[in-house]
Amino acid sequence: MAVANAKWFRALAWRALRDGHPNGPLRAANARAAARIVIQQARREALIHRMAIDALAPDRPPTRPRAGEWQHDGEALTP
Repeated sequence: MAVANAKWFRALAWRALRDGHPNGPLRAANARAAARIVIQQARREALIHRMAIDALAPDRPPTRPRAGEWQHDGEALTP
């Protein structure tokens, strides 16, 4: 859904530059900024979702190895 929203905002920015209405560049910049915010928020929510899944299932390996760790038979080993 976030990708669709970002595409919509980017299309809105394109139209704002070409429709000839006042403040087109400003409206386009605002629409592009909104698209970036939508994508950043989706990334944040995905990270929180992964952290919550990892916290709720402590007996399984994390979905992503943490910095400086690697996975071996379900155990996190630190170098």
